Amino acid sequence: MQVLDLITRAATRVGILQQGETLNGSESTDAFNALNDMLDAWNTDRLNIYTVGQAQYALTATVQAYPIGPTASAPFNVNRPVLIQSASIILPGTTIRQPMRIMTSAEFARIKERGLTGVLPDKLYCDYAAPNATLYVHPIPSGTPTLELYAWSALAAFVTLQDTVTFPPGYVEAIVFNLALKLAPEYGQQVDSLIAQTAMGSKQAMRALNAQMLQGAVGTEAETSLPIIGEPQPQVPMVQPGQPGPAQPAQ
Repeated sequence: MQVLDLITRAATRVGILQQGETLNGSESTDAFNALNDMLDAWNTDRLNIYTVGQAQYALTATVQAYPIGPTASAPFNVNRPVLIQSASIILPGTTIRQPMRIMTSAEFARIKERGLTGVLPDKLYCDYAAPNATLYVHPIPSGTPTLELYAWSALAAFVTLQDTVTFPPGYVEAIVFNLALKLAPEYGQQVDSLIAQTAMGSKQAMRALNAQMLQGAVGTEAETSLPIIGEPQPQVPMVQPGQPGPAQPAQ
């Protein structure tokens, strides 16, 4: 399936097109832009993203800041990370990983001696600027260890209408019906309740599968709430109606 097939199906669902009709040039462009806008918005929520990518980057001795992003000037010339979930330093010449603490902007600003040099950095700060973000390591490495990042793999924007659509199970239906909802108002179309329900249900099913992959194979029954970036959350005891709640500690 190509992107043009995807947006044609969405337009047909809400009556913008009849079966067998095709979008004209300006309509195709509008629908194409709406699709990319929708995918970009979905990237702000972890449960819309189906995988966390792993990548390794060689650090340079005495260098603290490393731009990362799509422009050629970035030493790490890759897609800008949506959100870094975890980071480690790999000891030179080994496969041994030392976890790094990911710092907030406030924590990074409070570092008293930012120019401190050490063998292995144990802290990482990302400013999440765009188009290039900048990674800061602390202390500054005296050697050349390797930085390993696990970051959300964003749903990439399509480039042309002829791009091939490749998504895990459940994504195509969720994209088609939710794109249909997005396109309908632009063409003065009323959305049938069944279309709206399918859009909501298909997206919920997609997110439920991603949530289960976050938890592992245990399934949703084993957790009372879902982590947003893959970290475990404390269990909250369920209280049945008419039963007393958890005992409170003595004052």
